[in-house]
Amino acid sequence: MKTMNKLMLLIAFGLWAGIVQAQTGNVGINTDAPATTLEVNRLVDLSNHYPGIIAPHVSGDELHGKPYDAVRDGAFVFVTAKASDANQTGQTIHVKCRGYYYYDKEADKWMPFVPCDGCGCKDNDGDGVNDFVDPDPADPCNPAQQPGYTGYDGTNTIWRAADCDGDGETNGTEHDCGSDPYDDSVQCTIPGNISALTNCDSPVVSGNIIEGQAVTGVTATLTYNGGNGGYYQSQNLISTGVTGLTATLPAGNFANGNGVLVYTISGTPVGNGTANFAISIGGQSCTMEVPVSALDCETPGAITITCNDDDNKILVGETTGFSMTGGQPSTQISWQITKSDNTVFKSGTGTSTGDITFDRVDTYTCEFSATNNATPAGCSVPKTTVATALLQVQAKKCKVFMLPNQLTEFMCHNMGADQSLDPHDITQPDAWALNGSYIAWGRNHDMYSTTNDPANGFWAAPTATNPNNSVAGWNTTSYAPNGAWNNPANQPCPSGYRLPTIEDWKDVLKRNTNYRFCFK
Repeated sequence: MKTMNKLMLLIAFGLWAGIVQAQTGNVGINTDAPATTLEVNRLVDLSNHYPGIIAPHVSGDELHGKPYDAVRDGAFVFVTAKASDANQTGQTIHVKCRGYYYYDKEADKWMPFVPCDGCGCKDNDGDGVNDFVDPDPADPCNPAQQPGYTGYDGTNTIWRAADCDGDGETNGTEHDCGSDPYDDSVQCTIPGNISALTNCDSPVVSGNIIEGQAVTGVTATLTYNGGNGGYYQSQNLISTGVTGLTATLPAGNFANGNGVLVYTISGTPVGNGTANFAISIGGQSCTMEVPVSALDCETPGAITITCNDDDNKILVGETTGFSMTGGQPSTQISWQITKSDNTVFKSGTGTSTGDITFDRVDTYTCEFSATNNATPAGCSVPKTTVATALLQVQAKKCKVFMLPNQLTEFMCHNMGADQSLDPHDITQPDAWALNGSYIAWGRNHDMYSTTNDPANGFWAAPTATNPNNSVAGWNTTSYAPNGAWNNPANQPCPSGYRLPTIEDWKDVLKRNTNYRFCFK
C-alpha cells in the first residue's frame, strides 16, 4: 500500500508539473512532444512564471573540497563565489569568478561555460587560447597548433615576438607578409629589394651618442629608394671604428617605392669619432656612419689670484709672488709671468709662484691656468680655466728741483741698466751693470734688449760674461732726422717718462747745486 501511495503521489506531481514522458523515452516539461532527451519549454502566460533552469549553487571553495570523477563527466553547477587563491589548484584551478562551470573528465578540471565573462579572464599571450585553459598564458606557442591555425591575435606584441614554427621568422613578420606562423616550411615568399640606400654617410640620428656613456633611446634612420614591398630579415650589426655599439633592425617589409629603415643603437661606445656599420640589405650595401661625440671633461671652477703685495705694485729690484685658489677639479695647474712685450719672464707649475725678484720696470702679467682631463672618468676633451693678474714694477724714485720748492721725478738708472743695483754706489762689485744700453740720437729701441743692433743705432748693456761690451760696427752714416725725439711716442723711454729738454737741464743746473742727479 505504501508503494502504491508513492507511485500515485509521483504521478500526481508529474501531471501537476507538466512533465511528460513520450513514447520515445524523451522527457518534456511544458511540451507533449519533447524532441531531445530533455526539453524544457516556457509557459505561454508569464505573468506568474519565470523561465529558466537553476543549477545547484555552490562556492568555489566548496567545489574544491568535493573531488569529481569520470562518472560525473559533464556535471554543471553555478559557482556563487570564486575559489580562494589557495584553492585555485587541481580541479578548481580555473574557478576564478562567479558563473556556470562544467566538469571535464579529460582535463579533470571544472571549466567555465564562458571563459571571459568580465571577471579578469583574458588571452595574455595572444595565442587564441584563453588564460583559463592555457597551460602557459605567457607562452604563445603553448599549446602547439597545427599549420593553418588562424585563431591568434596578430596585434599582440607577445605573440608577434615569438617564432612558433621555429623557422627564424617571427610570428609578426610572417603574419604581416601573409605567411603561416605555424608552418616552418612556409616563409615570407617575396624577397625584398631596393634600388638604392641614399644617406649611409649621414643617417638621421635621433640623439647624441657620447663616448663611454651607455646609449638609450637612440635610432639611426636610413632612407632608400625603389622598394618592392618584399620582406627583409632582422639585423644585428656590430660597429667598427668606434667599437662597443650594436645597430638592430627588426624584420619587416620594404615599402613599395621609397621608405626608411630605422636601426636602434645600443651599447657603450669605446672612444669617439665614427661608428661604422656594414649594411647589406635588399640587394644594396653601404657603410652607415654614426657620429660619436667626445666626452667633455668638466671645466675647472673660477680661479682667484692673490699677489703678496696688496696693491699689486712694487719698486724695481723688490721681491714678491703670486698664489691662487679655486680651479677645481683639475689635473694640472701651471703659471707664467710675461712682460709687456709678451715675452715670458718666469713660468712654473703649482698654485704658487714663490718669491720672485723683478729687476725691470714694466707691467707684468701673471697667468694661472687649471686644466682638467680626467673628470668625469673617460672624458677626452680637456677643459681649462685661466685667470690673470697685473703687477706694476715701478722705478725707484729719484727727484730734483726744476721749479722752486717743486721736486720732479727722474729715472734713478740709465736705460737698460740693472735696476736692482744701487744707482749711487759706483764702487760695488757689479757697478759695470749700471752702464746701461747705448742708443743713437733720434732712434727708438727696446733699451732692455740683449741683442746688439749697431746698424740701427743700438748696443745692449754689458753682461757678466762681457762686462766691458765695447761698441763695434756703429752706424755713423745714417742718422735720424732732426726733431725725431720731439714726439714722446718716438722716444725710448718707458711709459710715463720722456727725455728732458735743454730747458729742463737748465732748470736742473740752476736749482740743484752740490747734488748728484738721478734720473727716473
